[in-house]
Amino acid sequence: MHLADLLERRPVPAAAIFLTLTRRCPLHCQHCSTRSAQTSQQQPAASLRRFAGSFSTADHPEFLLLTGGEPLLRPGLVRTLAETARAAGTRSYVLTGAYFASGGRTPGTIRGALESVDHVAISIDVFHEAEVPRPQVFRVLHELLDAGIDASVQACGAGPGDPYLVTLAEQIRQEFADRVPMLATVVSPVGRARSWLVSSAAGETAAEDRSGGRIVPALPCDMASWPVVGFDGTITACCNTDVLDSRPAPAHLRLGHIATTTWPEVRHACVSSPVLRGLRTEGPLRLAARMAGPGQVGRGDYCQTCRALADRPEILRRVGADAARPVAVLIEQQAIALQLRAGPVAFARRHGAPALADLVLLGRPTLPGEQDPEAAAC
Repeated sequence: MHLADLLERRPVPAAAIFLTLTRRCPLHCQHCSTRSAQTSQQQPAASLRRFAGSFSTADHPEFLLLTGGEPLLRPGLVRTLAETARAAGTRSYVLTGAYFASGGRTPGTIRGALESVDHVAISIDVFHEAEVPRPQVFRVLHELLDAGIDASVQACGAGPGDPYLVTLAEQIRQEFADRVPMLATVVSPVGRARSWLVSSAAGETAAEDRSGGRIVPALPCDMASWPVVGFDGTITACCNTDVLDSRPAPAHLRLGHIATTTWPEVRHACVSSPVLRGLRTEGPLRLAARMAGPGQVGRGDYCQTCRALADRPEILRRVGADAARPVAVLIEQQAIALQLRAGPVAFARRHGAPALADLVLLGRPTLPGEQDPEAAAC
């Protein structure tokens, strides 16, 4: 399973689900969005196995994404979940910091977990490299490729133009002969980074409504498409760190709890929620401006505006009623179709380092309408 196979389905509601297996991690990265530590919380394995067991050949997500913390602290669970998912027709992905690479060899239990999934993504950035040397990560990537396992790098830089990302991309392309795709992202002011990083988007505010003199453009939220099982088992429609950390979760984003909810119930809630449909079609800024009424729009950034809807039940009622109309379903379908036609590079450009977005195609046969990744400029 190539990285681009995953990214091109990102706009499709319930095409995948994230399972956070643990908040624990042996690394101490200063940009960690989850503030993970060796003693952090984790879900009982039985709850995670029960949930994956609710997948069926008739009703299952296309992809199961196993994350953390460090999910490979639970290699047996990774293997069990991947095998359960595959039996239902679901492909699996695991994102790891490769903490085990520093030992010089990959332990058998972890190798078994890596071989059980359909795609392995390894995080590389200056913070990870302080604890896990790049040559050791490259060794693991070579092992994966030699075993016929699809792999990618998720690289994080200080900003879209960070020279570190450019140099890393050049080395990865040379080392692996353009066989390893790379998703280049940037550090966000969340988790541990909140105390030292100033967001370049901090000034982004909700625009005024029509009464304020300008029309708020539609900015669809493609992050409200894939459900996320959080560290406490709460299932939300959003992977935003503040949503995962705040409890209770905003009601309009909550889809259930892993202890009692099945996949078919999560899928139905995600796909059928009028409020989520509105967010995926217009985005929170336009919804808030259009539904709040003249002079009633607060100021806040994109995600803050969405979370704040939980405190405005009257707006949520209007959003729900508006998005429940049959024409709203058609509009959402058209919005998704537009994003699907734009492809995985467009998604990587929106949510990562734009100049390096083409690197998500490395190692994948060029499809009609896509740029040849070997021609992508670094």
